[in-house]
Amino acid sequence: MSATLPLFRAEISVDVHHENEESFLILSDPFGFADGPIMLHPDMVEILELCDGKTTWDELLARAGKDATPETLLPARAFIAQLDQMGFFETDQAALRRKTVLDEWAQLEVRQPVCAGQTYPADEAELRPFLDALCMRTTEPPDQAEQPSSMIFMPHIDFRVAGEVYAHAVHALKQSMQHGKRTLVVMIGTSHYWHGDPVIGLSKHMQTPLGTLPTDLVLVQRFREALDGRGLPSWTTDVAHKPEHSLELHALLFQYACPDCDVEVLPLLIAGTQATPERDEFQLYAQIADTLRTVVEQDGRPVVWLVSGDLSHTGTRFGHPVPAADLRQQTFEHDEAVLQALVTASPEEVDKTIRAVNNRFNVCGHLPAVVGLGAAKCQPGNILAYDEWDDAPTHSAVTFAVVRYPAGSAP
Repeated sequence: MSATLPLFRAEISVDVHHENEESFLILSDPFGFADGPIMLHPDMVEILELCDGKTTWDELLARAGKDATPETLLPARAFIAQLDQMGFFETDQAALRRKTVLDEWAQLEVRQPVCAGQTYPADEAELRPFLDALCMRTTEPPDQAEQPSSMIFMPHIDFRVAGEVYAHAVHALKQSMQHGKRTLVVMIGTSHYWHGDPVIGLSKHMQTPLGTLPTDLVLVQRFREALDGRGLPSWTTDVAHKPEHSLELHALLFQYACPDCDVEVLPLLIAGTQATPERDEFQLYAQIADTLRTVVEQDGRPVVWLVSGDLSHTGTRFGHPVPAADLRQQTFEHDEAVLQALVTASPEEVDKTIRAVNNRFNVCGHLPAVVGLGAAKCQPGNILAYDEWDDAPTHSAVTFAVVRYPAGSAP
């Protein structure tokens, strides 16, 4: 047996579940490499925190006290061995499981929805009335939304807590499509679960209860080859899309808003990555955006850009030491600054505004907006809607908005 505790996999999601006045940890793997989800007692937290691939079993024994013996660690060893067998650590077990899942995923031609039956009804007969009601929850849209958009920045938060804001987004979508013309829709969203690859294209069509939204598989490959040709990082697998909701919600809304449009989509996820001495992070994403713009321009079709991103994520659920309510005024002030930067259509302004506070407010639409604005080269936009979801039980909150950019190139 290894002398060190294994490394806990970074992709594993850890949530808290409350039951009978007790709290439990829920471990789940969004990609399905590990078994689960499983529920653990919080007593196991200390051991999991030491699973860093560096801490030795001897060090763990020393922590147990001067009277501890090797036998003292037998329950902990059994616990770690069981979790390892289930695929929760970066070991040979997880590697075998990962290869099996990736091989199976690579053979699929269609990406199945993961939010159906949760965020929205899975049955089409229930889904259409649900979306009808969602899109009626708004006042009359602003006059400026009556003209076509070249790009729309819109949320990916749960439909059930953002109906009025989504209604503005759907109205803008309807106004943006040119009926009778085959259109390319570039979808750029946040990667919540997969990191390291700055951009990940989807080489599968997108299925929802409203049908299949076709992906331009040739264009996805052309973009990947263009990145490689410029020495920029691309992706080795598109499994990042498997559990991701940020583009699925947009695909569904697009199908609902524009059911008869002749379109293909170019679905891209944007993930955080580490800067290198040769290239800072903003420069990297600016070059990715420039490459994307070139590929889309060479394609020649009319294009609509959809950027998926929420704004601030605050409170204890998102790593802040205080409840979201204590940060509300600061959050609103920061959101105002971010929205004004978004309105300018300048990726530099958006990036500078968010980095000025080290992304303290966890703006998950940061990098998708940088890439989308850099690639689309829009005219300045306008804000259609803004709102907050106050998740009081977790002392947390999320803010979100719709910003639309009129059709036509930037001056």
